[in-house]
Amino acid sequence: MDAVSIYNNNVINPELVRFHEGTTSDPKEIGEIGISMEILTKVDLELAYTSEKLLNLENLMLYVLSWENGLEAMAVDDVSEEFVEESLKIDLLFSFLDSEVKELDGSMDSIRVDLADAHQRLSLCKHLGELFSVVERKLFDSEDSLKKSQEQVLEMKLKLAKFQMTSLAFNHNEFLSEDLQVSSKEVKPRLQKIDKVHVLRMLEKSLSRELDLEKKLRESKQDEEDLRLKLRLTEQVAFVMEEAAEVVWGRFLEAENTAVVLMGVSRDLIAQNQLVQFNLNGFNQRENGFRLKLENCIKLLNSKDASIEKLNSRITQLVADNLEVSILRESVKLLEEKVNESESNLKKANESNELFQDRVREMENMIESLKEDVYAAESRAETAEGKVAQLTDSNMELSDELGFLKGSHESNSKKMSLLEKQSRELEIQVLHAKASSEAGQEQQNMLYSAIWDMETLIDELKQKVSIAEMKAENAEEQCLMLTDANSELTKEVDFLRAEVESLETSLSKANLDKMAGTKDVSANTKLIMDAVLQLASERERITKQLHAQTEEKRILMETLQKFSKLYPKEGIQEKNSTYPSQNATLHQTKSTSDFIKEEEIQVLNDGSIHDPEPDSSITDSDPNLDDTELQESESRSKIFLVVKAIFVLIISVLAAFFINWKPDNFDDNAG
Repeated sequence: MDAVSIYNNNVINPELVRFHEGTTSDPKEIGEIGISMEILTKVDLELAYTSEKLLNLENLMLYVLSWENGLEAMAVDDVSEEFVEESLKIDLLFSFLDSEVKELDGSMDSIRVDLADAHQRLSLCKHLGELFSVVERKLFDSEDSLKKSQEQVLEMKLKLAKFQMTSLAFNHNEFLSEDLQVSSKEVKPRLQKIDKVHVLRMLEKSLSRELDLEKKLRESKQDEEDLRLKLRLTEQVAFVMEEAAEVVWGRFLEAENTAVVLMGVSRDLIAQNQLVQFNLNGFNQRENGFRLKLENCIKLLNSKDASIEKLNSRITQLVADNLEVSILRESVKLLEEKVNESESNLKKANESNELFQDRVREMENMIESLKEDVYAAESRAETAEGKVAQLTDSNMELSDELGFLKGSHESNSKKMSLLEKQSRELEIQVLHAKASSEAGQEQQNMLYSAIWDMETLIDELKQKVSIAEMKAENAEEQCLMLTDANSELTKEVDFLRAEVESLETSLSKANLDKMAGTKDVSANTKLIMDAVLQLASERERITKQLHAQTEEKRILMETLQKFSKLYPKEGIQEKNSTYPSQNATLHQTKSTSDFIKEEEIQVLNDGSIHDPEPDSSITDSDPNLDDTELQESESRSKIFLVVKAIFVLIISVLAAFFINWKPDNFDDNAG
């Protein structure tokens, strides 16, 4: 049930996968995620199988241990054919358990390799978001379950080793009894116990050392796998950073070109703005001149009107005898009188309008003051009502207290009288408050009636004001009829059109200047492109140097391989590249460690038979080779980072040079 629950917990939602397949644009990343998911499901199934198998093996081991305890009891009494058969069965079961545990250990190694592959594939798909987090969580869960199963396998190995110790000690004591043929039955059990204790101690020491070495080997393998992953990740990050640097450099050049173009456009716009302001100042000056001319023309017209009036007076004097002239004079006088009367009526209407407006303002002020009084009265009424409510509540409380105190002792009669006085005073205050509230309501009604009367007066005054405004508008229309006929405005329009044409010619000149500026900008861009080509050539030269260094490294590695052929026992094999070399060394160290473990077990077995205190000499594979390879990979990555830093510094220096150089060149071209 545990294995099934682990598998069900680690299954990924297929809808999430379909959603990411629909949103992502790169099918390679989807393929990598799918492969990693398949690997993880396979790993989960294998882990479930191993956990079930471990449980079954533990049950079998418990059965074998109970069986062996029964055999030891039988061996103390007598050695018979049944005892030999049972011991052979136990040995067969022990060998079966040992082979199954070794097989499980090998499957653990394959599962570890699969997890490393899945981790490497997932490192390429970090930007997928939620799907990446789900798969990574599944990977961590499978790693945890792998560690737990490895611990169970180690415990199983330890139990098997102890079982082997007891069985070997038992067989050894049996062979000693057959060879030496000890006759005394009292000495035989003591010797068996002493030899068992001694052999058990020695084997426990050797097994503890072997387990420590296995743990160290696994830790070193895990560290080596982590280092490989880190190296691959650093290489991927370096590649991505290089691509990002190229993209940023391209964007930087584009931004620089756009900045230069925008600087030119802004300067053109500033020049055009200055020209427009200069033209506006000229237009304002000309407008002032035209206004002065208009005023002079009006003065001339007035003088001409005066001269015409003088001529008319002279004509009237000359035609004084004519009756028609007299009739005309009378009509003119009548018209002048009517005009004067109309002007006087206008003045009176304006004065009355002003008076009405003053009255309206006074009435509005009065209304506002009355509204404020109304608000104050309402607030007072509300406060009075609140006090009345409070007083009624207090009166009710006092009446309750009086009712309570009347039923109490006679000594409280004085207090009752005081409370009755207080209640009477409170009733009087309540009456006063009610009277004040009624008076406030009456004042409020009076104020409302006064406001209504004032509003009716304001409406009447507004009607009168509207009539006066109509009369004033009629008078203004008559005045505008006299000022409409002005022919000089057409002349000014013609003059302005001529000036607009001159401005258009100046704009055409400005456009020609702008074209010349764009040519200068194109020349500057050519210079920038030449500089970019030079940078590209420098980059190619640096890459060639890097290739030369890699060739030198390869030659050094070949020399190391030739040197390693002189020492085949140390586990150095031929390598084609850095990463396969690390895999070969790992495999060789693993094989040598397994071989050394088998030799150690044989030596311990021989020592337990022949020598009382054997020497446990366990040798490891030479770790200097892995250290040298790691140092070489680290030095190579450091050299690559130093070259990249030098390239970035060269780019920054050239960018600063062009940033400081382009505006001066543009200013010279603009000047």
